[in-house]
Amino acid sequence: MFKIVCKNINWAKRVMRILKRSSLIYNEVIFVILSMVYLHISFSLDADISAIDFKRLTELVIGLPALTFLSIVAIISIMLVKRISIYLLSLLTLLVFYKSFSTFLLSYDKILLVMNVAYMIVSYNMILLLREELSLAIYKPGYKSSSIEVENYKSLRAIISNGNGSFEGNITNMDKWGIVLKLDDPQSLSGSVDVCINFEGNEFHGRGILSTKFDTGYGVKLLTSKKTPSVLDWKDLYNIFYRRGYKI
Repeated sequence: MFKIVCKNINWAKRVMRILKRSSLIYNEVIFVILSMVYLHISFSLDADISAIDFKRLTELVIGLPALTFLSIVAIISIMLVKRISIYLLSLLTLLVFYKSFSTFLLSYDKILLVMNVAYMIVSYNMILLLREELSLAIYKPGYKSSSIEVENYKSLRAIISNGNGSFEGNITNMDKWGIVLKLDDPQSLSGSVDVCINFEGNEFHGRGILSTKFDTGYGVKLLTSKKTPSVLDWKDLYNIFYRRGYKI
């Protein structure tokens, strides 16, 4: 079993810094904003007035301070890629659905019913997508000290390189979509990097983007590229780990 074990953990300064947000994060923020717009449209249909009334939308935002505050907190949390974002988004969508469905119960408008069902389906999928995004390895460093031990196997090392040079470190967390690399020496890096991992005498190459930073560690989101038959890439290495049951 391939397993990394951290000992003597006491790292109070573990703060994740976002270097590159995925497009999904921005889509989730847009969804929060559109949820308020959706509620405005629901109220407009119930009142039988035009939804293209920004003054009424402003009044809605001001008239529902708790919901507006929750939306702002949810947006900030999502932008900071915090785990609590899942719960905030779930609470927000439930409140929006409750208010919109209450409007339907007063009028029994079929259009409102269809809108409510569609909103819940979209909300459910957006929450699942956010949950999947936050579960990625690049958001979980997997280390809290400079010393790590690898049971029953050698330490998995990797080298990242860009225009400023090459930097080596230990892989402390990984999944199908990326790795977390704790560099031997602190560096200030950003942008795209080439990744090279040596495993059992074979080199596996890939291209990635530095997405997160943890102290001396970086979360590298690996990019998919056209497969070259003569070159082993990250997908090949991950498949080896998966077939052998290795786990980090």
